[in-house]
Amino acid sequence: MNEVLNILLSALGVIITGLAGFAVTKLTQWINSKINDTKASNYLNTIVTLVFTCVNEVSQTYVDAIKEQGNFNKEAQKIALNLCLNKIKSKLAPELIDYITKNFGDVDEYLKSLIESTIYTNK
Repeated sequence: MNEVLNILLSALGVIITGLAGFAVTKLTQWINSKINDTKASNYLNTIVTLVFTCVNEVSQTYVDAIKEQGNFNKEAQKIALNLCLNKIKSKLAPELIDYITKNFGDVDEYLKSLIESTIYTNK
């Protein structure tokens, strides 16, 4: 029974990742249709893709393991958010950080908002 459940959960994970990837593609297309500035569009697409990638990475390496142990609580959720935020910030080019600051204000708050949105979309 456990093997069947593991197989089903693995298949579900693949399906959800595929759907989330589709959602990112649609969001990227929407951004491109609304923004005439190619540079801004490229920046936003890069940021959205980076957030999506990091959210999925933290989910697979940290969140899933904690959930299996039955220990996913508010504290674990905060840790996951910080892990993801730190991964994103370590990969953001300086010009992207400048772009976020000039256009959206606080980098951490903007990225947290994108992280939460991505998590919601992935569910």
